Amino acid sequence: MDPAFRGRLLARGQAQSMIRRAGVLPADAPQFGPFLDVDLLNYAYAIMSTGLDLLEDADNATSEQLTLAREALIQASYAIEAATRNAAPQEDQAFHRLIAGAASHLGGYAARAFSLMHVSRQSGRLNPMEETLADLAMRDLDAMERRTRLLRSSLQVSDDALLAAFAAEPNDQGEPSSDGIGPIVLLLSENYLAAVSAALFAIEIGNRELLAVALDDIQVGEQASLDVSVPGPWWVHRLTRRLLGDLFDTSLQTNIPNDPPPGADGAANRWRYLRRTFVDSLSARGRSEIDLWPSQLHVVDRIFRDTRDLVVSLPTSAGKTRIAELSILACLAQQRRTVYVTPLRALS
Repeated sequence: MDPAFRGRLLARGQAQSMIRRAGVLPADAPQFGPFLDVDLLNYAYAIMSTGLDLLEDADNATSEQLTLAREALIQASYAIEAATRNAAPQEDQAFHRLIAGAASHLGGYAARAFSLMHVSRQSGRLNPMEETLADLAMRDLDAMERRTRLLRSSLQVSDDALLAAFAAEPNDQGEPSSDGIGPIVLLLSENYLAAVSAALFAIEIGNRELLAVALDDIQVGEQASLDVSVPGPWWVHRLTRRLLGDLFDTSLQTNIPNDPPPGADGAANRWRYLRRTFVDSLSARGRSEIDLWPSQLHVVDRIFRDTRDLVVSLPTSAGKTRIAELSILACLAQQRRTVYVTPLRALS
């Protein structure tokens, strides 16, 4: 992270990306070097891999190491964006921006991740696995369900179709399939989508054992991608495994207690109904809201374990409304009357 590292590589890349258009620099632009974009991508994927390695050992890592890991992911995202922004159109640009978005999401920059992934999805150049990674980060669970159902019921993944595809002559890109998705990627996609669906079901019901089985299946696909030397699917599997693990830890199912809050003694059935209805209503939204933000995680235990007054001060769009909803949920379980006051009619 030293500013002098590689001759201020990231700063040079960001400067180049701001002044070029469609990959062309103005006539009087500084000479950035012909391989700057390649250097940025190599740097980005190297430090992203290191950051993920640190997160994999989160149980033994210090807080400083975890902070460094997330900083590495953010810096990787910046570097990939610099390499692809205003660059000459290329087939892999959508993939790189997708990966940059996933790195931003893991680094805690959700708004930045949304922007990068939205552009990537709009390109129409993502394969089913890559689209699913974007949908996972953007919480579009309905799209993931439709894609999984369509792929697993498709004749393309039947035994006969796959055997014929493997036996076919490769095209110019070395892929046996005329649509650019070869049988290997199809097999990996089927396994991947099935494992992601199982993981989301585990998150929905709060079952850590079922999640572990799903993550093991994703890791099998990750290893298979490595064995057959397809780096794109390998990155998708690795990032997805991390996203799903984080999602379980921050999910509503994991963080809203199963036991009624204080003052709701003898109202276990009422609490289960309220809890289930609240979680299901958020999951059913167009952009599913199945997890809590860091600002909300800091107070959720306080809401459901303590009946004293609570004051929370957060900036705009930092999650205050969800905290209020959780507080109302606790009050309803105690059969208390609640009043929700907002300073603006639009908020109400």
